[in-house]
Amino acid sequence: MHELEMWHGDILRVREPIVSVDGAMDFLNSDAAGIFVPSVSFGDFVYPGTHIGDMLDPLSGTVVTTVTSNCTGLLFTLREYPIVYGGSLLGRILKRSDNNEKGEQFV
Repeated sequence: MHELEMWHGDILRVREPIVSVDGAMDFLNSDAAGIFVPSVSFGDFVYPGTHIGDMLDPLSGTVVTTVTSNCTGLLFTLREYPIVYGGSLLGRILKRSDNNEKGEQFV
């Protein structure tokens, strides 16, 4: 639109996508039913043991189970709808390649 002189505002750069070469990812599934309250944000880089969120009992509000990361990588999917059944998908982590410590290379 800018090139056609239809837009005269600021031009934002488009982010380069992260590409998974072989689709190596880790799935975060709920161990219990309840209310999922995330403690990280979409797009965060996580490590083994990173606190992803908590499953709460809907009646008492107590923490039923804690959800943690099992691998190093980019959290590229995070559940937004809080009501969860046992086994429900909570998030997906795109695993990081072992040859790059900054997390810029994904497998």
